[in-house]
Amino acid sequence: MTDIKNQQLLYHLTSIKNIASILEHGLKPRNAMSEFVDVADSEILKSRKLYSLETYVPFHFFARNPFDGRVQKDRPNEKFVALLTLA
Repeated sequence: MTDIKNQQLLYHLTSIKNIASILEHGLKPRNAMSEFVDVADSEILKSRKLYSLETYVPFHFFARNPFDGRVQKDRPNEKFVALLTLA
């Protein structure tokens, strides 16, 4: 794995069920959507709301991070997609 300091990508994990909407409307923050499959942890959402972060799309600096691992472990029968963008 490349050193995190040298990476040039940002990652966003979502349920594959959200892909049609993302392709049609773009990647949007949760407060701009009415229907979607939410994979976020409720405690993380509470923390994000405290800092008004629900108006932003969360990204990670590397794939296979602790959040992604936890989501996939908690939802073993769900399929996920990692979206990548240049940093």
